[in-house]
Amino acid sequence: MHSATFQIEVQLPSREDFVAKYKPYGPWVNGPGKFLFDLLMTPENFLRARFATEMGGLPAVAGVAHLCDAAAREQGFELRDDKFAKQAIGAICCVLLEANGFEKSGESRAIPHPAFTKGTVYQEKK
Repeated sequence: MHSATFQIEVQLPSREDFVAKYKPYGPWVNGPGKFLFDLLMTPENFLRARFATEMGGLPAVAGVAHLCDAAAREQGFELRDDKFAKQAIGAICCVLLEANGFEKSGESRAIPHPAFTKGTVYQEKK
């Protein structure tokens, strides 16, 4: 058996970076949505979002939808009933992917999770 180490450097935008791009979500990511912002801004969740869009041709949110839904339920609310929170999650994924060399492809597709509907597919910047 052979073992190898894999490392990747991931840029993790701050809440301030996020709010600079998406001002309407500022109060949410600094208040009730702080836990979701913190959950998503990790190298592991960047990879989940990246793999969903690169390997599956799915929206980036598809890679983290189950984690967001479970975390929201732990906080006592249902994402399926909160359009604003779902849009904010999409915006958080956008900032995370764009900070790491991706751009919107111009395509939206269904997210295969019952709490979500559609989301943006990303591609590496050319």
